[in-house]
Amino acid sequence: MIPTDHSTFKIIVPWFPGGCWVVDIPESGWGGLSGANDWPYKAPESWKVDWKTNADGSRIEYFNKKGDKSVKVVVTAEGDSVECGIHPVNLGRINLASICVKALNPFFCSQEVMCQHYVRGKQLVPVSSLPRQGDSALQFAWRGNKPPSHGASLMRSLDGNGYFAVIGPQGCGGGGNGCYPCTHLNGQYSDGDANIKLIFQVCGEKEIIERLN
Repeated sequence: MIPTDHSTFKIIVPWFPGGCWVVDIPESGWGGLSGANDWPYKAPESWKVDWKTNADGSRIEYFNKKGDKSVKVVVTAEGDSVECGIHPVNLGRINLASICVKALNPFFCSQEVMCQHYVRGKQLVPVSSLPRQGDSALQFAWRGNKPPSHGASLMRSLDGNGYFAVIGPQGCGGGGNGCYPCTHLNGQYSDGDANIKLIFQVCGEKEIIERLN
């Protein structure tokens, strides 16, 4: 994992070569604190984040504070999963939809949202079969009409052999857009600590659904 100078980091996945994933925590600010979208449009003191990272890049974290408000984000990688711990103080309810994961990888990128899927029971539902957000300015914006049964949104590689999943608290919905494909969890807020998990697995459809179960 490689952090930037604001609330964004990228994940390099060796078994999905030729690309990376970019994660914003948060994309839009929480409770008056800055987010990734503030870079570079506001003054550096607004969006500047001092990440700490261990020697092998398997753990990164930052602490952002303004007055009595603060947020600490701790990200750890182990095996094929990345866990993101969020620890807010005096921020009120934080919107988990402000976490954005972008796929910058030729095996997953598709402007026709061919890769994005929902988990519904024991089946994968392609985003292309879900209603679009008609009032959205994003060309391929989408949102599922019901929360996924596993609190997860998936991206399946174009060859069908690899999966990337964003897993949030139970009850989360999923949404995003198709250029570049990004995934958000929506419909869920947190009044305190929250955890999001990302998994990167080479397997079949049955295996990924069993894992999410």
